[in-house]
Amino acid sequence: MEILGYHIIIIGILVYLIHVFGKVRMNAIVKEGFPTVGTIIGYEQKMERVAGSWTTLEYPIVEYYDAQNRLQTGFIKYAKSSGRYFQIDDEVEIVVHDNTIYYRHAFSSSKHIWIAGVLILVGIVKEIYDLL
Repeated sequence: MEILGYHIIIIGILVYLIHVFGKVRMNAIVKEGFPTVGTIIGYEQKMERVAGSWTTLEYPIVEYYDAQNRLQTGFIKYAKSSGRYFQIDDEVEIVVHDNTIYYRHAFSSSKHIWIAGVLILVGIVKEIYDLL
């Protein structure tokens, strides 16, 4: 089966829609959550299923003050399989929403929008090329 330009365009549009729905979800978390600053105090390893296989991820443990000014400890939902994003004692901006701690700057990623744009552009170029 030959991949046609419109197939690539449709995939690009789907990636774009996934990006938009993710952005809406992220905006709701930021709007409804409690923003604060925490201090990295360690890491916790967890086995997680990633892309169909089991791998060990390292989640940063953070101490922070909640909305009632009580000291809390928990892991940030922002992990890596090799290496670490933060050093011990780093201060990080977080958002606490529904008892989940999110790394604030993870919400600013726009890589999916670029992928969508490239796919749509490649699909359009392929369709034009096929017409010639």
